[in-house]
Amino acid sequence: MPTMKTPYRVINPPEYVSKYLEKARKIRNQNWSALFDAFQAGDQRKVRKLRDAYFKNDAHKAAYLFQAGVRWPNVSSWETEVAGFDPLHPMQHVVDWWRQPKIGDGFRYVCDLSAHLKAAHMMAADVVRAQMNVPCFIYNVKRSHRFADGTGRGALVQRLLAQLRAGFVHYRIYDARDCFNSISPGALIPPNLPLPWRIYENTLNLENLSFRHDTVRERRHFADITFYRDIVNAEGASGPDGLMQGSPSSNVILAYLLQHAPQPDPQDGCILLYGDDLIALSRTPTIASRVDRAVTQFFEQPTLGPLQLHRRASGHLGSFEYLGYEFIYSEVEDDWQVNLSSRNWNNLVRIRNGEALKHWPMHGPWVDRQIAHRIAKSLEGHNALTDPVAILETIVLGGWDILEIASAASGRI
Repeated sequence: MPTMKTPYRVINPPEYVSKYLEKARKIRNQNWSALFDAFQAGDQRKVRKLRDAYFKNDAHKAAYLFQAGVRWPNVSSWETEVAGFDPLHPMQHVVDWWRQPKIGDGFRYVCDLSAHLKAAHMMAADVVRAQMNVPCFIYNVKRSHRFADGTGRGALVQRLLAQLRAGFVHYRIYDARDCFNSISPGALIPPNLPLPWRIYENTLNLENLSFRHDTVRERRHFADITFYRDIVNAEGASGPDGLMQGSPSSNVILAYLLQHAPQPDPQDGCILLYGDDLIALSRTPTIASRVDRAVTQFFEQPTLGPLQLHRRASGHLGSFEYLGYEFIYSEVEDDWQVNLSSRNWNNLVRIRNGEALKHWPMHGPWVDRQIAHRIAKSLEGHNALTDPVAILETIVLGGWDILEIASAASGRI
């Protein structure tokens, strides 16, 4: 059915907006590549020129505002929005923050940025990334072009599995406690970061931002009110510090600060880093101890935080969990397998039961098909599993009673 041509649509055809944003993204990508190429060529004068101009370009502003969630139905509204967005000047936007409990213990400060502030942080993240040779052991930051492959959790897991199979079977798993909140403010000041001073002042310097404690959203995350009151009484509500959790630039900046983390000799072992989650692999216990000391000393630098590096697990062969996966050594097969972590396995079981309750009244015994479709979709985010088909079949067909689910769906229990 053809779209009716109303007077509004004639004056503001939506295809104009698509072309406007497509052109803005194309200009943004070209200029990012030019900045990246200038950095690779070592032309610091050109780098400074392109970097300073990057935050002034209206096409860049439009592309990042759209990425940050801004939507307008016509070009004139977009031009007005862009005219009111200048990351080089102070932005009077309030940042809501709340405390969110961690999986283990404690909590993290989470921030909700306005669209303008989020777009400014996205610009800052891309500019930092363009001036950084991302080392091969960091996996949560793209290494070259904006759309380059070979990074991310799946790639890290594949390399980790290859290292284990190559004989680096002594593992130590770490995370930095309150990593973002513990970053030293001095580490973010130019020239420690390759950003214009005014970007630091307006986006990264928390003293120049307005924060508001969102207690309503905070309470929603604490199911145990007693636990919540204990945290309030023990910790107070000091608010975010260092890098903001929830900022699009925080992971890239953290990677920039950690890019010189010590690496063992490739013949002895390696470290792999995803955000503030780090795993060290070594051939022998002696090398593992030496790597442990070097990594700990690096994170404890006062100029960086210091950051308290917490060792979550250590061992030799056996099995361990990392980044939502479980790595299992089979003595029978003399090989390593990758499975779901216990937490992700339990999540899929809950999804399975929920789908069963939802679809049993309509599909009855054929409910397995609906569940299999839903679980398969969830497993798409775990592309490093050794045998996803076996996991799918086990979750869908094993360990549950269809009659019990049916009774629950009909309200008899």
